[in-house]
Amino acid sequence: MRPHIFAVVMTLALLGGCATQKPAGRMENVTEARLLVTAIDVPQRRITLKDQDRKETIVTAGEQVKNLEQVSVGDEVVVSYTEALAWQVKPAGQGAPGVSADEGVTSPSRAKNPPDRLGGQ
Repeated sequence: MRPHIFAVVMTLALLGGCATQKPAGRMENVTEARLLVTAIDVPQRRITLKDQDRKETIVTAGEQVKNLEQVSVGDEVVVSYTEALAWQVKPAGQGAPGVSADEGVTSPSRAKNPPDRLGGQ
């Protein structure tokens, strides 16, 4: 009878330990693209970029971008961004529902390949 009691106690202890560790995790995806600069509005800090599918996107360069004046129409730039998702399960009443976002900027670098590699530009 004692081995069965020991097995039940050990099983309950293991399950109890699992119950204290709530599921949590993180997923991350880094995307990098070469884009062609088709227009620049320096006073407004807006840059129009065209991708390989010829789709144009207007972005606003934050104050962290120090060398915006050095970028010219026809330049090819490399854009890299990270999408991340983190989660943690908490007992009812202990967590605050909601979503938070964070963004950052790194120094841009000029691409070494000529702009004509983007859709024959």
